[in-house]
Amino acid sequence: MKRTSTILQHYLQTKYFRKFKSREQLLTWQNQQVENFLKVILPKSPFYQHYYQGLDIQDWQNFPIIDKTKMMENFDQLNTVGISALAAFKIAFEAEKTRDFS
Repeated sequence: MKRTSTILQHYLQTKYFRKFKSREQLLTWQNQQVENFLKVILPKSPFYQHYYQGLDIQDWQNFPIIDKTKMMENFDQLNTVGISALAAFKIAFEAEKTRDFS
């Protein structure tokens, strides 16, 4: 429930209280948000620690992009919460079978 209220809080704050005077201000804010996200997530992903090694977070728009094949080949290292591809697929297939997505 806390997560839902946090998401709602950020949505409302952005929609109603965050006003940008120019496109440049908006782009600067978005860039800061992406950089903050990457600073938190990259250290948690063994794949990205290696894949983006030596690259500067501030240059994130030029990071190499991965495709679905590379993502699936490296699922276990990409995942930041320690769920293996096998476990994730098992849960997904069971949810599809039972139609219980909770």
